[in-house]
Amino acid sequence: MWDNCTVQHRAIQDYDLPQRRLMHRTTMGGAVPV
Repeated sequence: MWDNCTVQHRAIQDYDLPQRRLMHRTTMGGAVPV
């Protein structure tokens, strides 16, 4: 896991077609911690 606020996003084409990148998004729910 990483913090998206501090990650630099840059796509690198290091895969051959017809391959594709698969990404999963995880978000937290509930009350904000004190």
